[in-house]
Amino acid sequence: MPKITVIVQARMNSTRLPGKTMMEVNGKPLIGYLLERLARCPRLETVVACPEADLHSPLGKYLLDNGHEVFFVAGDESDLVHRFVKVLQGLDACLRLPKYFLRICADSPLLDPAVVRSGMIVDRDTDSSYVWLGPRLPHGQQIERFSVQSFMRDADRIMGEAREHPGLHYGYGIAVTGIDERATFPSLAVDTREDFERIKMIIGRMTRPHW
Repeated sequence: MPKITVIVQARMNSTRLPGKTMMEVNGKPLIGYLLERLARCPRLETVVACPEADLHSPLGKYLLDNGHEVFFVAGDESDLVHRFVKVLQGLDACLRLPKYFLRICADSPLLDPAVVRSGMIVDRDTDSSYVWLGPRLPHGQQIERFSVQSFMRDADRIMGEAREHPGLHYGYGIAVTGIDERATFPSLAVDTREDFERIKMIIGRMTRPHW
């Protein structure tokens, strides 16, 4: 069976919590926890998209030293669509362009591998341009799946805030009930110092491997 590609977006220059991807819990950076969890998903091919500025940053060094495939993309750090297009072009150049890719944020160190595996198979026999998996899951447990063909076709037409959050272009939003049910869950993504302390506490209480 063909592999599924996941593109992890990562950068040091986060607006609200700079350097969060390399903040450590028990001697391991947050992105390390995420990549270990993704490694629990058979047939998943993981690549990391970073701004070119991070080539020599602690993030870039960590990823390269640990054998992860990284695309360091030049350009506007807030233009995620551009970074993803460059990654897909790079995969195409080495004959590895997938039919779909999963978008995952590096600020989700506790992403459940079961959620990722479900994203690898949902609607696999259809030609859906976009699938938002997990509208009723808390932040840090959600992924998006894009059709490569649709994404590459639409890239130049994606505008405004959707350049950084491309799911908006395809209808990403609050659940159909009109109620954002995630609000009842504490966030499992790291966006603020408070989030980091929450994740640190959760991992600190674990008595088995974090995945």
